Amino acid sequence: MDAFKLHTQVIDNYRAYLSSVINIADDRIKLKVDKKSYSHKKGL
Repeated sequence: MDAFKLHTQVIDNYRAYLSSVINIADDRIKLKVDKKSYSHKKGL
C-alpha cells in the first residue's frame, strides 16, 4: 500500500464531495478556493 497515493485519493474524494455540496457563486472567491484546494497536487 502506497501511503502517499492513498492520501492523494482521500483528498481528491473529499474535494469532490465538498464541490458537490457547496456552490460558490462569486467567481473571484471560487477561483481562490479552487486554487487552494488543488495546491497540494502542485506542491504549493
